[in-house]
Amino acid sequence: MQLSSSEKGFSSLNEVIPRRSFQKWLIFMFFTAFTILAAVYLFGDSSRFHLSTGNKALASLYSSKSETIPPTLSPHKPHDFKVVALVFWGRRDRTSILKCYLKKNLVENGGSLDEVVFLVRTDDHDDLAYLDEVLKESSSYSRYPPASNGSLPGQASYNSAWNIPIIQNGTMYFKIDDDVVYINNNTFSSMIATKAAHPEYLLVSANSINQPALSWIHYSLGAIHPYLPEHQPVEYTSATSWRPSTLPTWTKEKSGPAAVSSQDYTQVFSAPHEHHRWLPLRNGTNTDWTPINQTGFKPGGPGWNHWTIAVQEHYSFLQNLEAGELHRYNFGIWDYHYNRISINMIAIWGDDILAHRPFKHGSDEEYLTMILSKQLGRSAVVDGRAIASHYSFGSQHGKATGSKQGIVEHGIEWSDVLSRYRAYAEENVC
Repeated sequence: MQLSSSEKGFSSLNEVIPRRSFQKWLIFMFFTAFTILAAVYLFGDSSRFHLSTGNKALASLYSSKSETIPPTLSPHKPHDFKVVALVFWGRRDRTSILKCYLKKNLVENGGSLDEVVFLVRTDDHDDLAYLDEVLKESSSYSRYPPASNGSLPGQASYNSAWNIPIIQNGTMYFKIDDDVVYINNNTFSSMIATKAAHPEYLLVSANSINQPALSWIHYSLGAIHPYLPEHQPVEYTSATSWRPSTLPTWTKEKSGPAAVSSQDYTQVFSAPHEHHRWLPLRNGTNTDWTPINQTGFKPGGPGWNHWTIAVQEHYSFLQNLEAGELHRYNFGIWDYHYNRISINMIAIWGDDILAHRPFKHGSDEEYLTMILSKQLGRSAVVDGRAIASHYSFGSQHGKATGSKQGIVEHGIEWSDVLSRYRAYAEENVC
């Protein structure tokens, strides 16, 4: 009788291993494999565990072909709920950068956003005229108020923006400030995945560059590089190149009045001249006497009111972006445990907005991340994979920043940071 190839294999194997020993070996291998798989499932990568236990919609966000840890996210969103961006529309020098990322992430362009609603927070004629032009670019765009010359009431308080009648249950909303000037390809998908899988979180924030407490986290993760301002003016031709690798190395000759410690750059240090650059301290120099050394894990600390820390963060980010090293910023979920967190870019369910508005506090940020989250026992968290960049706070601009020793005349607005983000967007996104 002819034996099949599989029978021949077992027959030859039985010649080497007795049948009883072979059975014991099979049982041993089975339980070993089962134990390993169980350990990986229970104690391995948390994002895989959350995938199996979270909202079913989460499954469609993960690429089945990827074996990377954490999993690669698909740009496509689940089909069982809408995703709408609420963009606080204002300054066109910022929004002209942000709008490129919004358009790229529309569902009609293969992204995650079903709609973008521009919440008008300006009375500036040119800002409004620019919005009218942007609205023509997609049927997925709309504005509120709908009147072409209207803006939201209560300019001194952002709480009024949450009272608009278009909010709906079952819709996930992204609140985005007008000066978010970079959004990574994975950011929307990751935040949608995290929020859908974790209803216990009140809101999920992006992992934002230039967010006060996060500046300390990024510093601790080794994502910040040594940079100092160039004091001597150079001919300004606009930052057509966003790449820090094209910059000369900082030297004392270029520094002008020499600073001796990081405190010198975070007290009453005013920008040396308009459109000034920051230069890298290469050759293995550490960050000890650069501004970032003064930051801390505080919502209103030096990372909020010292423009020099913000500029160093931005230049470091652009360096990491150019080098393909954005992994330096990555972490899992960072729970703020009812401490205040900036809400420059957050994801929140419409149900939670409708159930608790009008917000009973002057600051929507403080109310959402500290007061309401604690009342509900639902934290505000940061998704470490969802990288975005926030240009500036008002406190980082001239006449608004300083210390007991005096007021800073000019701040981040006199750097070339914004033009570098524009150059990157025009080259890669717009």
